[in-house]
Amino acid sequence: MQGLEFCRGGPPCPPNSGIIISKEQTKNAQITRILIARGILLVDVVVFFLPLTAIFLMYIIIANPLWFRKYLNEMQ
Repeated sequence: MQGLEFCRGGPPCPPNSGIIISKEQTKNAQITRILIARGILLVDVVVFFLPLTAIFLMYIIIANPLWFRKYLNEMQ
């Protein structure tokens, strides 16, 4: 079936339809859509499910930054 032209969606194009997309282009378009969807999902997970408060507290406990010690001393 080499050289058979496909329209959007996969079935063979009717003659003189004006839209010529190869099977490889259709496959590449589907892969691109999947990658875009995965990227959107990844951004959503990072933005909405990342426990920023927990990460901040871990930083304070592990690094014990000077600015936080000064803040605690000022509170007393």
